[in-house]
Amino acid sequence: MTGGTRLYRAAARCIAPILDAPGVRSIYIRRSVAAGEADFPWSDLDLGLVVEGFGGREMQALRRRFLTARLVFPRLGECQIALAAELTALAFCDPYRASLDRRFAVTVAGDPPYIPLIPVSRRAAARRLVFWFERYMPLAVRQGSLRNQRKIAMEMWNALGVLEGKWAEPLATRCETAARAREIGWIESREPGGNPFAAACGIAARAQRQLLPPVPALRETVVLEGQNPLVLLPVESAPWPTRARRSAAMLATPAALQLMLEMHSPFLWLNHGPALRELGFSPPSRQAWAEACLRHAGGERLRKPGFMETDPNTQLTIITLVEKVLEMLESGDLPEGQANRSAPESRLSVAAYYHDRFDTLSEAAARLRLRAARILAEG
Repeated sequence: MTGGTRLYRAAARCIAPILDAPGVRSIYIRRSVAAGEADFPWSDLDLGLVVEGFGGREMQALRRRFLTARLVFPRLGECQIALAAELTALAFCDPYRASLDRRFAVTVAGDPPYIPLIPVSRRAAARRLVFWFERYMPLAVRQGSLRNQRKIAMEMWNALGVLEGKWAEPLATRCETAARAREIGWIESREPGGNPFAAACGIAARAQRQLLPPVPALRETVVLEGQNPLVLLPVESAPWPTRARRSAAMLATPAALQLMLEMHSPFLWLNHGPALRELGFSPPSRQAWAEACLRHAGGERLRKPGFMETDPNTQLTIITLVEKVLEMLESGDLPEGQANRSAPESRLSVAAYYHDRFDTLSEAAARLRLRAARILAEG
């Protein structure tokens, strides 16, 4: 255990009483601090809370407590908040992350969280392997942070190990992953090479070849504009265009994008479907759409505003989009091309979100989860 880990865990025990409101059944440490490899002052202290009987009013009161706790310890990061039943459902939707929390979470108040043991499928491992391309890896490259790029590449090696059956569940730390990767000849040193982005692209391509049909070859870089810009590099070593370096555009190689579409974010197809089909990419499967809808309508996701993200209007837009996708799936169609993504009628603050919309949105999301589960059961 690192010295930083001990400091962060002590901080968690100090701020737990601030968050320990009526109805909070468990407060536990997640991610790097739970795994024992926190690096002060760079790491964040990520927590998980299990709550009972929390509607919008209780969530807003808890948010005020959370803001106070962050004043006490500024390195307090994300806080995942879920009902006990939602934590169980989350284990089925994301068994990879649930495996880590189940084995390594450190409880600092209340009872240990109950997280069922769900085997990590190859699809689940592939999703956790490729989701880094959606935001984190391009951001690390734009920021020039080799440290974060290397961390991400190591996380991807870990997921590849699960996908290929080298280990049954994700390893606890990047240090352990590096050691195991050296043993089987994947890497020559702890660092994943001089170009972590290229290494990450290679990992994604390896996973894509094992799970999906061949991808189209691109002769040059392709830039697809729109609400969510997408930059496609023909190969991992291709230079980044100015559009990729100066914006929040998603950036990937063909293999990484195809893996992303099927395993993590089929909603990219709604933004760029016609153009991607013309380039030779395959549309997401019915299973991919239903799985994504089930995840995005998760009850714990509705509790992100103020705890894991800043803009509550994102959740309103996502729930509306999930409903439209499910309507298409139920009619027997696969979503194609530009969906009508209407924005919320008015921009909500976090306080207004919990006061005015959270309870009705939670009921709507529960109905959407039932519809998505029904589609998955039908195959």
